[in-house]
Amino acid sequence: MRVTIGQINTTNGDYEGNVARIISAIDQAKKDASDLIVFPEVTIQGYTSLDWFLDKDVVRSCLDPLKQIIEATEGLTAIVGTVRPSDQPTGRPLYNSAAVISDRTLLGFADKTLLPEYDVFDDPRYFEPAKERRLFDLGNIKLGIAVCEDFWNDKTFWKQRLYPNDPAQELIEMGANLLVSINASPFNKGKMKIRCEMVAHRAKAAGIPIVFVNLVGGNDGIIFDGSSIVADRSGRIVMQAPPFAEFTGTVDLGSGIPDTRCLPATTLRRCARRWCSASAIMPARTISRKLFWVCPGALTLRWWPRWRLRPSGLRTCSR
Repeated sequence: MRVTIGQINTTNGDYEGNVARIISAIDQAKKDASDLIVFPEVTIQGYTSLDWFLDKDVVRSCLDPLKQIIEATEGLTAIVGTVRPSDQPTGRPLYNSAAVISDRTLLGFADKTLLPEYDVFDDPRYFEPAKERRLFDLGNIKLGIAVCEDFWNDKTFWKQRLYPNDPAQELIEMGANLLVSINASPFNKGKMKIRCEMVAHRAKAAGIPIVFVNLVGGNDGIIFDGSSIVADRSGRIVMQAPPFAEFTGTVDLGSGIPDTRCLPATTLRRCARRWCSASAIMPARTISRKLFWVCPGALTLRWWPRWRLRPSGLRTCSR
């Protein structure tokens, strides 16, 4: 099975721009003869839209952009992060979901169960938790989808867990033979190494491939580094997307070829330096006086004047 990572930089509330990026990545996946493309959490609306999620018009129209995306999926399956209206008479107005679209047909949604309320996260303010888990039948593939936090509660990996249940493990026990995790996981020092180890550990323990796709870009002071990962059934990292850059890339899950850019044993500094030296540079586009630039190679945060250059993929990281 050929899988494409659609690591894109979304803009909060920019339906048109976000959908254009999604469709562009789908077109590239088709050129790569991919079977499946995966996008990050809340790709359509933007994860850090905050109280905009409470607006009645937003709730009412939040699934309208899916129509255009569905028409673009002929010949492949796409997993797209979105919000969708809650069907409950009480509670929060939305679910945080993954839309599963295959060959121009909407198969359904996988909703997020574990809603973080710590650090920069405030999911319970906007979202209802999922009521159940489900698998999606893609021929010989039984697809399980864990939305962000639902993947981060493995009792065999974490010494201390925040929740009593593990939705990702429930999907594995239901018979999933491919697990996808869509994420909006912010950057901090050491995070890339932790993700590599966490994904590799679960893939090896369950004996199934795992596709872990993360958001990239700057959103209202929160920086998402991307660094998406694909692990095969033995726990080998067969694809590591670059940090701090948009990326659309395809890998064969059965290739058995490790991606040496960021194996679990590789340090974040070494991996990030490799990408930092190879990442594209573009002129800064900002009206503010300075840019907040993350240099992954040096693992430091630096202020740069607006007329200097910066890595692509952080177009909104300014103050």
